[in-house]
Amino acid sequence: MIKNHAAEFGPRLSSALRSLTLLTEFHLAIEGSYLSVLNGCTFPLLTTFSSIADLSPDWTPLSDFLARHPSITSLCLGGDSPGQNSPAGIPFDLPPRSLPALTSYMGSRRLVSALIPSRPVRRVTLAWHAPNVEVEVACVIPPLALSSSLMQNFSVATPGWSSVLVRALAAYLPTLLSLRLYNTSSDYHNEVEIFKTLTDVLPVFTELTRLEIPCHRSIRSILAADAELHAAKAWASRAPRLQTVVFPSSRAWCRTDKSGWTLM
Repeated sequence: MIKNHAAEFGPRLSSALRSLTLLTEFHLAIEGSYLSVLNGCTFPLLTTFSSIADLSPDWTPLSDFLARHPSITSLCLGGDSPGQNSPAGIPFDLPPRSLPALTSYMGSRRLVSALIPSRPVRRVTLAWHAPNVEVEVACVIPPLALSSSLMQNFSVATPGWSSVLVRALAAYLPTLLSLRLYNTSSDYHNEVEIFKTLTDVLPVFTELTRLEIPCHRSIRSILAADAELHAAKAWASRAPRLQTVVFPSSRAWCRTDKSGWTLM
């Protein structure tokens, strides 16, 4: 890991990085103004890359770096800056044919439109810490459907559960095998609403096998275990392939047969 010393050791770091020709995994943690240490770096065997560097003031060294590494299959990018409240807040772009092997993306929802379309991404995990998720849904979710492969796994962390988000996922990503909706805020207790929305849309997710709706640890589920069991059975009747449900209580229910469920 490289931490905030690139101003002093930039040339040495760049030279050292260029010597690591057999690198397969790379995590970069530097200030955005020092992304130029990536210039000239090429790792032919690189499959996993992650970065928490800000994408300002100049994101082109990172874009160029990714374009030089067609072997990358797993990508994790942060890059959010304070005060960026729009999904279009990061002006990031990639050449059309770059990252042809990308199957997994984790990071900022603001980069979805630049990274997902026309790439074989099947797994997405988003940090969506916006004050109003609903306003951004129309910008973030549709590009996910433009992956060149069927999206199978989607996980998102949001401040509260959003029915608007869930309905958009049903409309654009009906092929999901796994769906995880994590409520990061202790101020949002909208379980009744999200349960009703899931009941409405689950028939659309014909391939769904795993559903998780965890929450901030300070929230206590309004459902007792027997009520969770009832909900799991009801949802399974609407999504026949559903095998596992994790509730806000953190209890996980697993299907044992056509109608039987047990706590894991």
